Amino acid sequence: MHETQQVSGMSDENIPLKSNGTSFIPPIVLAVIAAAMISGALDFGTTARRLPLLIGSATLALIVIDFLSRFENSVGRFLRAAIGADFRDPEMQHTPRWQAEITQVSCLALVLGGIVIFGFLAAIPSFIFFYMLVQGKQSILRSALVSTGIVVLIAMLFEIILDYDLYRGVLFDSND
Repeated sequence: MHETQQVSGMSDENIPLKSNGTSFIPPIVLAVIAAAMISGALDFGTTARRLPLLIGSATLALIVIDFLSRFENSVGRFLRAAIGADFRDPEMQHTPRWQAEITQVSCLALVLGGIVIFGFLAAIPSFIFFYMLVQGKQSILRSALVSTGIVVLIAMLFEIILDYDLYRGVLFDSND
């Protein structure tokens, strides 16, 4: 007979959380990466360290929430219900291949690294171009047009209309 754990208030149609111990690996790996980002940012200049510290700190806070939501206790059930992270939810019943997940996490890590090193105006359009080209399987022309449009929109909105200097990255930051 197949045993399933039921969460109070959940119907019999729900799929139980599979716990083979590996569900805790992603938040732990991401926490190590976020901690390394925070540690590395402390060596940057005053202005240059702001964004990496913000990203690393926010990531650690979200990782704590994610980690706690993976436990089958009242806190975990509350978090899954409150933030919609329950793996029994029909939208999340598929399990992507680990290679696909590594690709997605790598793309995000590259764009964050690009933002930290080169700044928003260089990293965002580069990310959009390559992501559309490789993951979206779009043409070079379409990828170039969309990424160019996005960088123009970002520059006009922030730099011109709002008169807000976007983060320039560690490489181009002149403030200390």
